Amino acid sequence: MLVRQSEFVENGTTMHLRSEYSDSKDHSTRIERLVQVGDSPPRLLWKSYAVKNNFANYLATRSKIPAAPMPPPTHMVTRP
Repeated sequence: MLVRQSEFVENGTTMHLRSEYSDSKDHSTRIERLVQVGDSPPRLLWKSYAVKNNFANYLATRSKIPAAPMPPPTHMVTRP
């Protein structure tokens, strides 16, 4: 488990932000964010799973749409 904690002070009130990364597997990680304002108990802001995307396979796929033809030149190149 990886835990990251931050602390902010605004108008004399201390706020704590805690991020927890757990259940790391080959393709996913569980993420939870908690916030604590002053002396109140921590509250869950949100939780989610981050899923690993295989970007290398995405780059290797080719489109089935043919490329557009080359446009004709807009100027003529001649020799003097």
